[in-house]
Amino acid sequence: MLLVIDTCFNACSVALYDDVPGRVVACGYEAMERGHAEALGPMVERVFGEAGSRPDQLSRIVVTRGPGTFTGLRIGLSFAKGMALALNIPLVGIDSLTATAAPHFEMNVNFAVVLRAGRTGQFYWTFLNGVTAKPIIPPMLSTMADIAQALEADSPYVLIDDSKELELLFADGRELLPSYGPQAGFFAAYAATLAVTGETVEPLYLRPPDAKPSVSVDASSASVRVATAQDIPAMADIHALSFPAGWTVADLVGILAVPGAGALVVELAGTLYGFVQFQWVAGDAEINTICVSPNYRRQHFGQDVMRGLIAYLQTLGTTKLFLEVAENNAAARGLYESFGFQPSGLRKGYYADGQNAVTMVLEMTA
Repeated sequence: MLLVIDTCFNACSVALYDDVPGRVVACGYEAMERGHAEALGPMVERVFGEAGSRPDQLSRIVVTRGPGTFTGLRIGLSFAKGMALALNIPLVGIDSLTATAAPHFEMNVNFAVVLRAGRTGQFYWTFLNGVTAKPIIPPMLSTMADIAQALEADSPYVLIDDSKELELLFADGRELLPSYGPQAGFFAAYAATLAVTGETVEPLYLRPPDAKPSVSVDASSASVRVATAQDIPAMADIHALSFPAGWTVADLVGILAVPGAGALVVELAGTLYGFVQFQWVAGDAEINTICVSPNYRRQHFGQDVMRGLIAYLQTLGTTKLFLEVAENNAAARGLYESFGFQPSGLRKGYYADGQNAVTMVLEMTA
């Protein structure tokens, strides 16, 4: 019996596969942006309970080793290594793209796997031999244009995530197979065929980490101004670094095209550090998003852009400014309260993670 683990992307999944009947006897899956460390152990315990099995019945463990999110893949790999060491059984690694493709190997055709690489605007991809399950092109990190050029017409089948950009990229008669990344229950049967080599399983990183140390700058001379079309790419980058479902350039273009929509940016020496996007209708305004580049927070850029927004809206004769904020986001609520915002209501379960949203309002004078 083998235990299969994946935590490489925005999900945590495990499966128990019994070699004798040749089937998955129990599995678990939970989509999540974060929290893999807290979810993995209890999930493994549940699948053992559902299967009526014990860890000492395992002959080996298979774990995805990347590419994927840095924290996620390290959590899965560390857990698997620790468990394999404690049980004195082999650990086998599999790259996450091959794991994603595994349920489709029975098609016996060559195909590409293309998955979004976080918020980088690039994609992890590989080109696989569907008969031997070996990579013709090893896992790589590339732009959409580079992937299209590399594949040309060699891959009639493309396994992709749910990205509209990818659908447009391959809108050339190829058959697109939807995918949501590797799931242990789906690739466990293939994992059972992998040879035990005894080699140390190492993480597969294809890009530098997103996390960077905070950088101090002299924000005293920062300025706030109305955003222009030239600012949109930088705004999209900041938003993508600030939120799990960050706005793309296309998103921002569409949002700012709506009548009454606007945005202000906070700038220093030609570099954008944050922005606020709002909607103005008949004397009332609402903040749709406000964000500062993660590496430059707590340096007053947020206060600067909020102060600039209030002054700007006052010139328009705005009487009320509304916003919504997660109930557990004490730092943001403190910022808004410092400008005079008051709670005006509660929206239960408003956010994707189940958090409540507090609605706040600022009474303004022209």
